[in-house]
Amino acid sequence: MYNMVEMSKTNRVELIYIRADNDNLSYYCHVAKNLYNEANYIVRQAFINNGFWTRYYDLWELLKNSDNYNILPSQTSQHVLRNLDKSWKSFFKAIKAWKKNKSSFSGRPNLPRYKDKDGEFTLFFTNQQIRIKDNVIKLPNKIGLEVKTRLTDDTKINGARIVPQGIGYKLEIIYEIEVPEKKESKNRMMSIDLGVNN
Repeated sequence: MYNMVEMSKTNRVELIYIRADNDNLSYYCHVAKNLYNEANYIVRQAFINNGFWTRYYDLWELLKNSDNYNILPSQTSQHVLRNLDKSWKSFFKAIKAWKKNKSSFSGRPNLPRYKDKDGEFTLFFTNQQIRIKDNVIKLPNKIGLEVKTRLTDDTKINGARIVPQGIGYKLEIIYEIEVPEKKESKNRMMSIDLGVNN
């Protein structure tokens, strides 16, 4: 049995599917992929040639004036670079684990790879880049996408992303809600007998 106590905040995600024939989204997802590969080239070359890991802030300094960076909204471009930095961080963590226990791996972990030449990459948006008005979510003007949503104008948005799906796109809107905290009572218990022939 649960007793209601106080409210706590938690994140939820609303998923909205967008048809594949959206040329605007395809273009911007392709540019995001180009930026990822452009940044990955810089990191790979520095690591292969000098053993140096180029981190996010250095990448940002090197790429903030590049065409790919400036085509996208700036906070979206920053998220692409942060995503690459996380991939490299995971690579170094895997290398460290591999050196400790090689038997738990099928081989040496590979450097983060380039995205497919004709591929697309996820677009990330912060809560500062999106707004909801009259149950319509509006992404930055550069992207030019407005989508009907069940969320209301007063919903606290934490961010959103557009994920290429091959047969279309998935818009994931991350928002915050308050839910009642539940406190478990140890006075009552319940069990289920699944039987022997299930």
